[in-house]
Amino acid sequence: MKPGDYRREYAAYHMAFERARFDYFSGAADELRLAPLADRYADLWTREAVAALERADDETPAQFETERAALRELLRAARLGYAEARAGDTARELGFCEAAAAVEDNSVRVPLDGVPEIIAREAEFERRRELLARWLDSLRACDDLRAAKLEALDDAARVLGFERHSLLLAESAEEDEDNLTAAVEVFLRQTEQAYQTGLAAWATRLQLDLRRLTYADELLFPRLEHLDRFFPARDLLATYRDALAGLGVRVERQPNLQIVALASPSVSFPAVACLPLSPPEDVRLLYRAQDDGALLYRDFFHEAGRAQHFAWASVSLAARYPELIRPPVARLTGEGHAFLFSYLLLDAKWIGEYRGVREVEARDIARAFALVELHNVRRCCAALRYERQSARTMNDPRSEVLSEFYETAHREATGFEHPAALRLFEINASAPAAAQLRARLFAAAAHEHFRTCYGRRWWASRAAGDELIDMWNTASRHTLEELAALIGFGALDIELLAESLLRALREG
Repeated sequence: MKPGDYRREYAAYHMAFERARFDYFSGAADELRLAPLADRYADLWTREAVAALERADDETPAQFETERAALRELLRAARLGYAEARAGDTARELGFCEAAAAVEDNSVRVPLDGVPEIIAREAEFERRRELLARWLDSLRACDDLRAAKLEALDDAARVLGFERHSLLLAESAEEDEDNLTAAVEVFLRQTEQAYQTGLAAWATRLQLDLRRLTYADELLFPRLEHLDRFFPARDLLATYRDALAGLGVRVERQPNLQIVALASPSVSFPAVACLPLSPPEDVRLLYRAQDDGALLYRDFFHEAGRAQHFAWASVSLAARYPELIRPPVARLTGEGHAFLFSYLLLDAKWIGEYRGVREVEARDIARAFALVELHNVRRCCAALRYERQSARTMNDPRSEVLSEFYETAHREATGFEHPAALRLFEINASAPAAAQLRARLFAAAAHEHFRTCYGRRWWASRAAGDELIDMWNTASRHTLEELAALIGFGALDIELLAESLLRALREG
């Protein structure tokens, strides 16, 4: 397949994929119908397609920088798709197993990926633990298939010349493994005392034993239910509209970005989601109409940042190089822009201005969001430590040694018990930890850049908004590190992220 033909099929596949997700999440379809897409677009993920793109990359002169960059993204997408296709039979069996292992709650069968939210919303101590125990039992029923899928992905990666699938992901993300590994240890060390102090205060407020915090408690930790009164659902869209207007973005004049409140979403809908059906012409931001509270605002602004990134992408770039609008998932470029928006809730002045609360309340709110984000970054660091350990030891996915390392790394980083039964489920379900960490580094650097250039209230500066639009216009043409260097952020720095979160904890 020639690169031009591949591009057209690649764009068509992603449009069909996002359309299927929209139909399922909105309740228009009773299931997520991806099997027809796998058959229709199977030619995208063959060894022959990979080889053709490798040849095209080799034959493209070095001076055609954008063409070469785009071809590399197509090649990365083809390689990752090839690995997923090779593991497809096992993945389908795993899907059937997980569907059968759904947990029953109040006479309703809840998919495995929907149980954590139910636990997080459960205030009763013993009820949370009982739900967790049943969920973990259901997870274990499919662990052999999860391990088999990981082995199939590794086998496919070896066909492509990579020792493990994790190395294929790392190459697709263009990550600096050594620097990230060292950065994790620095972050954990620098934030340990402040995090433990905040965690102890949280446990005391909820009358929990700090020495016996379980994963059920960890799911409750980010809920911030005591802040819900400051974040009513009725004000969500007005807050979003006013916040974007401060940057000079008139959301009511963005017909290409539809905001959809779902009255009856599917049980698997993740509360808020950005679906780029055909960016930049058709981007959709979905949320559950019945939701309320602090988490709704945080998740909405997170996905709104991603949605703006897609909605402002260059029309000509999208037409010529769709792979630079929607690169392989390992890149997660849009995630950096998502965190840029959700980090607004760590700023007490922003909260005071756009939620109309008193300064003392705004500071308390910002500190609470900062503590949750500090927990999330430390958990991300633990996941990255585990991924590196797994790659170094080349152990069987079922290894007890890896299970012990997983439990220890997460307990030391978060203060919560993290059952080994979660390990294979999280590996299969989560985005690469390195990509998540890099996105946060970018967001922290961007905030510091805008504060320096446009002042403490940069989020009310139209000049800052213009610069954001220029960034969004490039879509995923550059890695987050390249984009930071081009704009003048400097190198992405773990210590800057640590200091940003510690400052928010101190000052709000």
